[in-house]
Amino acid sequence: MQANFPRIMDEVFKHEVGSKWKTGGLTDHPKDPGGLTKWGIAQRSHPSVDIRALDKLDALMIYEREYWKPCRGPDLPTGLDLVSMDGAVNSGPARSIKWLQRALMVKADGKAGPKTLKAARVAARVPAIKRACATRMGFLQGLRTFATFGRGWSRRVAEVEAVAVSLAASETSAHTREILLTEAQQANVTAGRQNKATAAPASAAGGVTLTDLPMPLVAALVATLTLAAIILWRKSAHNRNRARAYHRAAIKTGVSP
Repeated sequence: MQANFPRIMDEVFKHEVGSKWKTGGLTDHPKDPGGLTKWGIAQRSHPSVDIRALDKLDALMIYEREYWKPCRGPDLPTGLDLVSMDGAVNSGPARSIKWLQRALMVKADGKAGPKTLKAARVAARVPAIKRACATRMGFLQGLRTFATFGRGWSRRVAEVEAVAVSLAASETSAHTREILLTEAQQANVTAGRQNKATAAPASAAGGVTLTDLPMPLVAALVATLTLAAIILWRKSAHNRNRARAYHRAAIKTGVSP
């Protein structure tokens, strides 16, 4: 919804800028492919913009023109608009729209047309928000730079999910706090199961003695089991972040969990 743009930008800036409001969070991380960045606006994506001189008002105009409108934020229901916008800022409008479309179970072509918008209007918002964020997280975990930025990405996606669910629930239910606490509990339970499961790949070979196998096969088996353990560990860590984010969102409703 268009009226939600200021609130959504507060959330986006929280992740893009953090507490560095005076400087706009000016960064130039050597492993960040975006290069010089201020107010979350990257030089690589905006070569004609004087990033160092960019102020907040001009940054907001860029966000509205290049992300908010292309990701159809003004036309999406509350909660889904935040999910779409933050994903667009982080990974581009087309990719974010695809994540949303997969969550809505419509054709994922990266173009939010009438069918996508209709599906968004009639969807059960909380499950759709969770599916879109899970799809986004799966994409991020597959990036080569995840080892460098993964922890921050996980916290961001978890926070966006929890805030989006809170916003959507507050419009559609009188039990927002209960919904948030239930989601936190479920995330904690899932994280615990995944954490325990990280030990399972180590026993996947059963009674087979590795010394009886050819070395290339041993190497392949070890690599496969290690990768499986890493994936499970990352999923567990993300669900712990989700649980914390939902707890924080619940606290903001006025009652501590």
